[in-house]
Amino acid sequence: LGKVHDTTHIGTLEFLWNAKLRNATVFDCAKRPVMTTALNLVIAYGVGGIYLGLSPVVISADIMLVIKEFIDLCITGIIFLLSGFVVTMLTRRWAMRTQRVGALHGAIANLATISAAMWPTSSASDREARAINARYGLLAYKMLYLEARAADEEAESVELADRLPARVSGGRLTQEEAAALAGLPAKSAAVLGWLAAFWERVFDKESGLVASQFFRTADNGRYSVVFGQLFAARQSVSLTYSYLNTQIPFGYLHLLLVVTSVTAFANSFYCGVSLGSTLKDLNSKHAGAETYLPYLFVRTLRILFVPMLLDGLMVIGTVIAMPLGNDLDDYPAGTFFENLEDECATVGAAVESCSHPTSKMIKAEKTE
Repeated sequence: LGKVHDTTHIGTLEFLWNAKLRNATVFDCAKRPVMTTALNLVIAYGVGGIYLGLSPVVISADIMLVIKEFIDLCITGIIFLLSGFVVTMLTRRWAMRTQRVGALHGAIANLATISAAMWPTSSASDREARAINARYGLLAYKMLYLEARAADEEAESVELADRLPARVSGGRLTQEEAAALAGLPAKSAAVLGWLAAFWERVFDKESGLVASQFFRTADNGRYSVVFGQLFAARQSVSLTYSYLNTQIPFGYLHLLLVVTSVTAFANSFYCGVSLGSTLKDLNSKHAGAETYLPYLFVRTLRILFVPMLLDGLMVIGTVIAMPLGNDLDDYPAGTFFENLEDECATVGAAVESCSHPTSKMIKAEKTE
């Protein structure tokens, strides 16, 4: 999809015949716009042919003007409604990116930074403590996407529990953890619970963990900072669940569908009558192809454009409503996960491999 941002006319047309690019367009994400456009084309030319065959029937120009004004008013109104619908869906999509998935990403990255500062050495205990924190954080992030996609694929009877063995083989889960998660409904929240329990034991000087050796500096402020990030991660997961379980009002969608369908049909009917009337008039004047063809071309563009625009806006709004799925326009979960994984690994490696500059300053002060 390297050319997906090509905004030239040739680049736009290439979407139609390039299979990979077409997957990102309205022509492939749903068949409805294509089928509706084809149906309206058949209706328009059918009405035009019938009207052309009814020789005695003539509709005055004034009546055609009134019909055209009504159709244009309907098109303007429905575009206004659909534009608000698409803006609402885009707002929901951006809120999901920043306040839900983005907030979880930030909290996990912050915990990785805190763990790197608390366990900065290359000792086995420090590395293990950083790895446990990163593993649970990354697992919670991954499970959130899996839960969302499992809900989106419910019609296909996709069980999230069936995907847990892949996490075990990938080193993200142990067999015991996978067995525990298999019977739980909110799996990403459960993983964050494990992460909170890990940090609670770390801050307990009686836990016996080697990672708890810094307990003497684990004051209330530091405890609050760590659990503040955990609570932020937990809240982002809860908000995501709320988002996934809150449907768009059916009455609102049904109204948009009805008005869109009626407007497209009325436009096709008007275009058909106008087409038949004009062709009848041109026939009476014995006009040639140089007169027929430009008019047919422009009229056909209107027949195609109106239903494509209206249904296209409707489809785009519904497609972007759930960005955690598997569609091409959904969030690139793999890229987001790799970025978060890199952040967690990089901060620990950086602190471990390079001594902090303040240590050199302290040594210099003692030498003086």
